[in-house]
Amino acid sequence: MSTIKVDTVQSTGGGAATLTKQDTIKSWLFFNQEGPTVTGSFNVASVTDTSAGLYDQNLTSAMAGTTDVCFSGLGHHNNGDTNTRDVCFQRDKRGTHSASAIPFQSYDAGDGNTLGDEEFVSTQVLGSLA
Repeated sequence: MSTIKVDTVQSTGGGAATLTKQDTIKSWLFFNQEGPTVTGSFNVASVTDTSAGLYDQNLTSAMAGTTDVCFSGLGHHNNGDTNTRDVCFQRDKRGTHSASAIPFQSYDAGDGNTLGDEEFVSTQVLGSLA
């Protein structure tokens, strides 16, 4: 068995190496809906704040399709209450997502599922890139 030890792996053009047959996060977003301000992201071109608690995560590199993609998210509001905040992919009420734009919603699960902007929102997208 051989051992390969390197400090940096790059493509032949000097950029990031392309990983194949890897199941990793293809996009992530840390977002303050109240700002709205993107705090950190990967493979996110922009965020469209469509309404209170509703936003679209627009990808820089599109997903391969719309059927074999997994979405997850979480949220928290820094106001001192103990209600659970949920962030979820919103397909039924806002229409279907495309390969490059994914609608999410955030809501207060302890307050009758009221949609609302949260101070701390995080989402992840998994699947195959185009």
